[in-house]
Amino acid sequence: MTLERNENLEAVYEIHRKYIEHEDELVHQRTTSLITIQSFLLATFGFTFQKRYEVAATIQIKGSQVPDMKVQTSEFNGFLLILACIGVATAYIAYRSIKAAQEAIQQLAQSWETTALQEKAPSYLPGITGGGHRNSSKSGVAMTTWTPVLLMGLWLLTLFVLFFIFDVRISLKT
Repeated sequence: MTLERNENLEAVYEIHRKYIEHEDELVHQRTTSLITIQSFLLATFGFTFQKRYEVAATIQIKGSQVPDMKVQTSEFNGFLLILACIGVATAYIAYRSIKAAQEAIQQLAQSWETTALQEKAPSYLPGITGGGHRNSSKSGVAMTTWTPVLLMGLWLLTLFVLFFIFDVRISLKT
């Protein structure tokens, strides 16, 4: 049995596939960068939060005056707030850029499906994404979409806790 090849349709498939691979690589790079940046931010936040209490304990033990403690903790509070704001911002930027690449992939997949239906694509060409299985494509996208959303939520919760539970305020007067 000989398969009749459609070289023009194979070329169109190859163009779509390469573009999808390019966009998928962008998603991978953006997700990896997000996780790396967020890891450093979280570690820095944790160490700073811990150091804030170490400094406060040292000041208390040495019997320094209260204004010194307020100045020191105010500086730490400001740094903690800056870290949390950077965390929210980087997660939001990553979400938008990852979502843009995923939308491009979806558009390319739809374009290929339309072309494949019109041109009656041969069965030997695999599905353009997810091995041809729609649920696989959706499942693969879920992690890269939800990771920045969850990190953004974590930082927003952190800001809430800093403001309302720990009553963190930055005094502009030193």
